[in-house]
Amino acid sequence: GPDAAAAAAAAASCAMPAGPDCPGAAPGTSKWMTYAACNRAYVEPLVGCFNDGDFVLVFDIELLMVPSLVGSRCRSANLLFVFNTPFPSSDIFRVLPVRKEIMRSLLNCDMIYFQCFTYARHFLTSCSRLLGLEYHPLRGGLVQLTYLGHRVHVRANHVGLDTDAFLSRF
Repeated sequence: GPDAAAAAAAAASCAMPAGPDCPGAAPGTSKWMTYAACNRAYVEPLVGCFNDGDFVLVFDIELLMVPSLVGSRCRSANLLFVFNTPFPSSDIFRVLPVRKEIMRSLLNCDMIYFQCFTYARHFLTSCSRLLGLEYHPLRGGLVQLTYLGHRVHVRANHVGLDTDAFLSRF
């Protein structure tokens, strides 16, 4: 519908002017303000058509602030964030001027997926070092941490193709 088209257009425009380096911009700079405005623009149509308990799937670094924006306006949302890019090590992440804003936003999610366990470990280490959070493993390959009483699950899912299943169909 038109709301989905508006959200898609906002997402596309986010990726272009902000670019992947924008989360490294300092708060108050024009780059960061553009990045934050894009995230707000992306959320507006979503909020307009949100129903209690809806699942909200957020993809990648162009939309790092969406979880906090959705979480503050749609409290019953089931938030899932998927990283299609590497998450930096805590030594690199800690030098970002907006590191805590990004972490707090992501910790509004119910589930965070990474491409490999190394990236999940980088995220968990950043949570521990920057915010003092503890985490522990659960069954099924999940890791859980709690932030302000909210449980956040982290999982590494390797993206790939089951070639045997794929080839068996031909």
